[in-house]
Amino acid sequence: MKVVLNATPLIYLVKSGLYHVAKDLDLDYISTKQVVKEVLIPTFPEYSELKDFLEKYVKISEVKITKEFAIESLGEGEASVLSLAKANGFDVILDDKLARACAVANGVQTYHTTFLIFRALQKNKISKTAAVGYLDKLVLSGWRCDIETYVRIKNKIESL
Repeated sequence: MKVVLNATPLIYLVKSGLYHVAKDLDLDYISTKQVVKEVLIPTFPEYSELKDFLEKYVKISEVKITKEFAIESLGEGEASVLSLAKANGFDVILDDKLARACAVANGVQTYHTTFLIFRALQKNKISKTAAVGYLDKLVLSGWRCDIETYVRIKNKIESL
């Protein structure tokens, strides 16, 4: 399965430590030069881990933003990953509500960052306890979700 990663999933994969597991999930990761420009900042505390993950496990594509995603309210990173996914029939991992709505309106399959936790559970790469731990690390490192969403995700993990 080929998935295009936006900036938020890349950042929080590293911040939570989930990138150690993500490399073994039978996924082909792709991102865009626009996203790399957003996330690969030398002053970022996790710069070296992020750079390592990008170099080893993510194919970086140059993409021209297509007209359906060239809207002012979408960032360049979101527009580029959506353009790439739409043009190639790839799925995309992103969390921004507006970008997800644009994706759905244009027939692009989307997943949240937490998809990678569920994928790791499905592939028996982590336990339920570890999955809840990664969810907590995501939230504690700044990944945003409301309390209802957190409880729903946690309950879904525990019910598997």
